[in-house]
Amino acid sequence: VKQSLERFQLDYIDLLQCIFDKETPIEEMVMHASIMHDVVQAGYVRYIRISSCWAYQCAYMLHFCSIMRLQTNSLLSFHAKPLYREEECEIFPTLKVFGVGSTPWPPLARSALIRPLGQQTDRGQTDS
Repeated sequence: VKQSLERFQLDYIDLLQCIFDKETPIEEMVMHASIMHDVVQAGYVRYIRISSCWAYQCAYMLHFCSIMRLQTNSLLSFHAKPLYREEECEIFPTLKVFGVGSTPWPPLARSALIRPLGQQTDRGQTDS
């Protein structure tokens, strides 16, 4: 991170995003939590955004941070599914307990909510 700041002639990074897929082992997430703490404490990064993990993974990592007194300044970015909102039932209470904010992506379900029902798009056929 320090080398990137020097290369781009910046004093700090506003938001550093860590993307985990749903198969990332919790041990790897915890290891990253310790690293995130270090870069926040050093002043290189202001906020950390964790992306795409299950509620139990997020809770485990945030609980670890709490026990170890690690500062993360966290924000969770989750895959918002306006047509299927079950995930929110688990993730929002978890975030509230730990005082973590959230940002949904993509908020319009890849435009499914703003175009005629059944209409296909090129992106809909190429996105996974």
